[in-house]
Amino acid sequence: MPTQNSNEGLTKGTNPTQSAHNEDALVDRITDTMTKIESRSDVSSVEMDMLSDIIQEIQASRKNLKRLHQVSVKTYDSIEEMFHEYLKIGCEILQLELGIISKVTTDENKYVVKSVYPANKGILKEDIFELNATYCATVIQNRETITYSEVGAIESMATHPVYLNMGLEAYIGTPIMVEGELYGTLNFTSRAPRKNQFGNLEAEFVEIMGQQIASAIVNERAARRNREVQTYLQNNEELLRMFVKHTPAAIAMFDKNVQYLICSDRWKVDYNIEDQEVIGRSHYDVFPEIGEDWKAIHQRCLRGHVERCEEDRFLRVDGSVTWLQWEVRPWYIAGEIGGIIMFTEVITQRKEAELALEQQKTLYQTLVSHLPDISTILYDKALRISIADGAYIKRLGYDLEAILGKTLLEIVPERIVSTLEPLYRRALDGESIQLENKATDGSIYDAHFVPIRDPEGDITHALITVQDITVRKKAELELQSLNRKLVRMNEEVQQFAYIVSHDMRAPLVNLKGFASLLLESTEKIQEVMSGVELEDEQQKEDLEQALTDRIPTAVKFIFSSVDRMDRFSQSILELSRIERRSVQYHNIEVQPIVQQIVSSLSHELQNKSIDIAIDELPAIYGDEISVDQIFGNIISNAVKYLPKDRTGHIKIGAEIKDNKVLFSVKDNGVGIAEKDYQKVFAPFRRIGRNTVEGEGMGLAYVQAQVRRHGGEIWFESEVDNGTTFYFTLPSKNLNEDNP
Repeated sequence: MPTQNSNEGLTKGTNPTQSAHNEDALVDRITDTMTKIESRSDVSSVEMDMLSDIIQEIQASRKNLKRLHQVSVKTYDSIEEMFHEYLKIGCEILQLELGIISKVTTDENKYVVKSVYPANKGILKEDIFELNATYCATVIQNRETITYSEVGAIESMATHPVYLNMGLEAYIGTPIMVEGELYGTLNFTSRAPRKNQFGNLEAEFVEIMGQQIASAIVNERAARRNREVQTYLQNNEELLRMFVKHTPAAIAMFDKNVQYLICSDRWKVDYNIEDQEVIGRSHYDVFPEIGEDWKAIHQRCLRGHVERCEEDRFLRVDGSVTWLQWEVRPWYIAGEIGGIIMFTEVITQRKEAELALEQQKTLYQTLVSHLPDISTILYDKALRISIADGAYIKRLGYDLEAILGKTLLEIVPERIVSTLEPLYRRALDGESIQLENKATDGSIYDAHFVPIRDPEGDITHALITVQDITVRKKAELELQSLNRKLVRMNEEVQQFAYIVSHDMRAPLVNLKGFASLLLESTEKIQEVMSGVELEDEQQKEDLEQALTDRIPTAVKFIFSSVDRMDRFSQSILELSRIERRSVQYHNIEVQPIVQQIVSSLSHELQNKSIDIAIDELPAIYGDEISVDQIFGNIISNAVKYLPKDRTGHIKIGAEIKDNKVLFSVKDNGVGIAEKDYQKVFAPFRRIGRNTVEGEGMGLAYVQAQVRRHGGEIWFESEVDNGTTFYFTLPSKNLNEDNP
């Protein structure tokens, strides 16, 4: 059988030595027979030639078997190298061009090349063929050696795919059976037909080679499994060693007789046996004081049970008391119980901490009892009250001393047990809860339920804090009332501004009309007076100056002032309309809005040589008209205030921050002086050049629109280097169903 030695490589153990010995003996007997026959006169030369051919064949077979033996006993680095050597001598001995070892898929439909010799014949390792498209199909189906000396001479084979595609004439193949199961095939083939028919010697030779290859596969599989098992055991042994070495808990592993297999250093330290060698000894010999109760636990665990205890009092030999938490469970090997593992942890510190906690209760109760309008209740996992204090609980009619030791379900009214019990238990599950409610006496309280954890992070209790917030809630209600009044007053101011700006237009129109009438009358008076001679030249000069200069000039000032007042009233009206207009919030794609605004400014942009860069702008949740006005005012301002003596650059960008989108519009214009910062968003205040048309209301509109969306707007500016306006709008609402 082939075996694998990790130090010497892959070695073939089984060889055809016995066959070679048998043929040697046969050749010797035939040689002796021929010597005797040659002395006889009745043997023909033909018979002598036949016997001579047989001897040559046997001698050649013996030589081939010896070569096969040499291959089988050679040491290889891998099974692939062995496959290569077998195929090489097979091709040489059979005088065929190509040798292949294949593996057949489990459904016997595919043919996978595992080794090929030589490597330059167009077929590669791991090539896959349909089994029916190979000569091997018959070998697989019949599980026997198949030979073709000249495929083209066989009428039924003349249309075979292999013959048609590759022109392979000679073929000999045998199945490779591994542990009674089909592995694949060993094949040798050639494009040239064989001069001689394949005989039994060739078939037996290929079958012997196939058997040796099968043995090598079996041994290689076994060696691989052994390596995997050894690696697995080594890794597990190392992991176990590291685990036991570094674990902070006391751990010991025992066999079925409760004898030590391994234990941690902490185990020895905790039980004062550092100077003892316990491996192989009985646990009961190491600790003879172990009672029958512990032995019963061990036996139950050896039958598959798991036993544990959260707190156990352990009396040490020196009389001291150690508190332990322990667990005993079985361990398994190959599905069978191999023994038990004990885990123990000294929890003396935790117990001492619990005692310290008890000592803190008095201090805590003293503190809580002096907090105004705050009460606390501390309860355990059984909902049993261990601390209850505070003026608010007393005011509700509870006797603090009487409720200690009772469960919460015993002291609350039955009608609200179903409501409160889930809250109590959710806090014990680790959840923090806050709620407001009204007590039976009409007061309003704020209750908080929070879990309490020990130093190890385990929840041991929960705490309820209750605070009387009646005064605070009253103040909040008053604040809400004042806020409503403020909103109402703001609405009244807006209404007043709307009325004033609307109603102001009528007298302005009248004033402008009468001024026009006055100017017309002056012109008529001037026509009439042109034919009248006044005796007083000074009067005549004064009248002429009044009619031709002073009165028309005054009327022009009236026109200018009326127009300005009209524009102011229109601006106030527009601002009030912004606040009064009902907005429709929905998800908006900002990109096309901005692109449309820029497109509408294309003529001015071209005349001033201004380029605008627009980043990818995310969608927002807002009012589309407002968004259009916001971007329109800011972008148009940037264009208007860019000086003509430089190439203008405007960049529009955005980034998402939390639930907001921060937009920015940056230009390289003249900038804003620091002394003008307060004017930027003020109504009717303009900064910079007076050559730009407008009433100074654009940014006031923008600020109002941004604030209606719950956003903010600000700017950064540097004189002669430009200004960047920033504003925030709500980001896209992911819960809105968009069509």
